[in-house]
Amino acid sequence: MKMKKMKRTILTVTLNPAIDKTITAQQTKKRDGFVGQWRISAGGKGINVSRVLKDLKCKTCAAGFAGGATGAQLKELLRKENIPFDLTHIREETRVNLTIINTATQKANRSISPGPRAGKNELAHFKTKFKKLLKGCGWVVFSGRNILGAPDPMYQGLIKTAQAQHVKTALDSHSAPFSLGLQAKPFLVKPNREEAEAFLKIKLNSKEKWREALRLLLKKGARFALISLGDKGAVGSDGKDLYWAHPPKVKAVNHVGCGDAFLAGFIYAFEKDRGFKDALVWAVACGTAYTLQLPGLKQRVSRARIEKIKDKVKVTRF
Repeated sequence: MKMKKMKRTILTVTLNPAIDKTITAQQTKKRDGFVGQWRISAGGKGINVSRVLKDLKCKTCAAGFAGGATGAQLKELLRKENIPFDLTHIREETRVNLTIINTATQKANRSISPGPRAGKNELAHFKTKFKKLLKGCGWVVFSGRNILGAPDPMYQGLIKTAQAQHVKTALDSHSAPFSLGLQAKPFLVKPNREEAEAFLKIKLNSKEKWREALRLLLKKGARFALISLGDKGAVGSDGKDLYWAHPPKVKAVNHVGCGDAFLAGFIYAFEKDRGFKDALVWAVACGTAYTLQLPGLKQRVSRARIEKIKDKVKVTRF
């Protein structure tokens, strides 16, 4: 069955984007150090979501902040990938993150920068621009951490603004921005296992605990709830049924941005009227497909690969 064409824009919000530098390397035997290959890309959870949506031929736009020379570089990287964006200028420099992947062990070490601080006028400018960007949107996705200087209820206020314009909202964050955002009753929330455990004070080590966690997220305000579980796939609920979608076994080489690919896959399929269950399958397929590629401008995941994995995803009610 052919999916209908998506017309509405999916806006993604990354308040604290980054330049992601990744080196795939192997430690040398003769001296301390690494030899390998550098990759660089525009980073940040919302930008990752927009990247996957663009690969799936969806209309998308990445919003957030950018400043300084690294902010200019971020914009140039987005242009090279043909990812539409509208970033609000700030005075301080956009952050840079570093990931080193040891090709011998496939273990990754990440160095995450706290990033710049946004001033009151810069935050106010973003909020004004955000209202304009909502026009013609079907969804807005709020992903990742707050930018320094922004109040903890920042996402909460933006969710309410989007809801006032009848735009569906998805929240993928943690700590206070997540708990306060959830109070605004977003359409969809998607914490990962660690984030859900920290927020709900529950160890997600059984189906019974998965069930409890999903029901609590719905009770606290979300209409739909998803929890990504790494190589175990994901669980989700639409308020009626609870599903567990688990992927085929694959040899993963990367875990950066895979949760964002998961969220993009869900929204893509849901907007195509595939229903909650099938959207969860698409989500797991997209997330799994992105574990098979290293980050960088030239690393793309084909729709054919995603669909091949999708056919092997098993989904059950529990």
